[in-house]
Amino acid sequence: MLAALLFCGLVFQACIDDKVVDFKKDGVNITAYLENNEYHSYSEFLKWMKVVGVDGMLNARGNYTCFVPTDEAVMKYYEEKGKKFEDLSQVDIAELVYGHIIKIDNPAADPVESKFFRDGTIAQPNMRSRFIQISYDSTGGIFVNQSAKILLLDQGRNSPYFVRNGVVHTIDRILEPSKSLLMGLAEVHTDRFALFVQALKLTGLIDSLQTSINEVYDKRHKKGEIPEKIVSLTSFHDGDGKMKTPTSWLVGYTVMMESDETFRAAGINTIDDLRRFAEENMVPKKQGTFDDPTHRYNSLNRFIAYHILDRTWDLNDFIPEAWQKYYVPKTVLMDYTPTISPLGMIEIQRDKDGPILNKRNDGTAVRVLRIEKNNSAENGFFHELDRVLVYDKGVETEVLNKRIRMDVTSILSEMHTNRLAGNCGYIHEGGTGGRIFPKGYFKKMIPLTEATQIQYGGPMNGGWWDLHLDEFLIGGKYDVKLILPPLPPGNYEIRIGYTANNNRGVLQIYLDGQPLGIPLNMTITADRPEIGYIRPGSEAAIAADDADGLENDKMMRNRGYMKGPASVNFDRACSGQLRWYQGSLRRILYRGPLDEGEHWLRFKSVEDQMKREFMFDWLEFVPTSCLEKEDIN
Repeated sequence: MLAALLFCGLVFQACIDDKVVDFKKDGVNITAYLENNEYHSYSEFLKWMKVVGVDGMLNARGNYTCFVPTDEAVMKYYEEKGKKFEDLSQVDIAELVYGHIIKIDNPAADPVESKFFRDGTIAQPNMRSRFIQISYDSTGGIFVNQSAKILLLDQGRNSPYFVRNGVVHTIDRILEPSKSLLMGLAEVHTDRFALFVQALKLTGLIDSLQTSINEVYDKRHKKGEIPEKIVSLTSFHDGDGKMKTPTSWLVGYTVMMESDETFRAAGINTIDDLRRFAEENMVPKKQGTFDDPTHRYNSLNRFIAYHILDRTWDLNDFIPEAWQKYYVPKTVLMDYTPTISPLGMIEIQRDKDGPILNKRNDGTAVRVLRIEKNNSAENGFFHELDRVLVYDKGVETEVLNKRIRMDVTSILSEMHTNRLAGNCGYIHEGGTGGRIFPKGYFKKMIPLTEATQIQYGGPMNGGWWDLHLDEFLIGGKYDVKLILPPLPPGNYEIRIGYTANNNRGVLQIYLDGQPLGIPLNMTITADRPEIGYIRPGSEAAIAADDADGLENDKMMRNRGYMKGPASVNFDRACSGQLRWYQGSLRRILYRGPLDEGEHWLRFKSVEDQMKREFMFDWLEFVPTSCLEKEDIN
């Protein structure tokens, strides 16, 4: 406890139990920093902190990022609400305070300094288990949740002393907890997006946007029925043999809308125009009339549903910037996402101006734009589109008629809405640790036995031979089913990407219940004779007059295997590509037709062991017509 705190020039000193503490040398905790600050007064927010006991928490060891409002900001809040401090309940104050603080479990990790800000959402949740948004104005001003301007950044990092348990950013408004859901926020956008919102209501899809959290999971976790940590059955753990369970199970959506002006430019002025446009352009058309706009196969319903992602994506989530380090230079980064439509996916790329969707052969694409006000709700985001987004024949014949490589996280919406994808690195590398998922957490990856254990970790700074340096490990006597994304109907080659080593196991893989060949032994690396890998550029490859490894590629394909992609780095230092490593493999699972119905893969252990793991990294879906021209990337 601080008995006194004096500021003299550049040095803070205090007497603590008769000891003089030099804060320039030893640092200060956040509460003490706020109580004795030369820049602003935070006395009102400190009163709130004391009501809920946060003042003690922020005056102890930990890792906190605090967006702290000035006294002027709090007084403005009182005035706008017509309330005083005494009128706020403890529950109200707790909601407010927790919304301003990000608590990172790993004290060794970096707090969220401004160097980590992106034009979008911060990956770490606040203490309300929600996520804080950063945006910029035309003059470079930085705003939090589109409302509060940051007055001072990184306080305690570059001051004459330092904050030893985190960082403070001073803001000029209160961050009010969002209570609105997307379905309610839609009404705010009828001035600019009236036609889209009208169609959202007509199709009944607006009713889909009313969920924000799995309350059953939330209550079970708070009661301790779901333990904070579970013993790991795989080689992946946090150092104590255990892994953390997710603290929450958030549910959310991303709605991408054309403005009335954009619709008019395409000749769409009324809801009947939009109906006709959808009828004439949306594919595929199943047999039947489907005149009811609330029917999932009605063309207007599918048109609007194709604009809604079952995950919460801010602009920086459409191909995260961090991915640049995971690929060799000049690689065109692509990702794919399902929508809530039963048919069709969206291809994502990114340029210097932000995310673009469904880029055609002529270079045209749909650009995703930020809506400057009221773009976020408790359960997701609204974004604007600069062109009409439609799943037409061109999407099937141009955009998706190529090798589609999808990280497993791209298929699982829960990984994105709960901001777990790419945010579960090793604790000793400054990460938050891996996650282990209770049964039923995923809609599309379904454990079929109680003995199945699903885990996730990454990215790993030290380097994993993985796509995006992350992976799923599935352990125990596992049997798990993955529902595949909705591909255009056609003939495909399906492959699984993984890294082989002695921790892996042997599993049988099925497509729609039918076994795909003999069991896959993931302990076998590619340099074994039965696979026959030769490293490109090696003496053996040069001696065989196959320096680039292309003839070796053909031989491996004949045996049902492929090398890892040449475009993917195995670490953030760009020190090697997956193609150069004998443990990075693609196994060809299936070649044949897929119709437009639902399809699924099943992965079942064929060993009587609990501690052998199925490493699940990515899948590839390649139209067979594209195989002859496929590159090594």
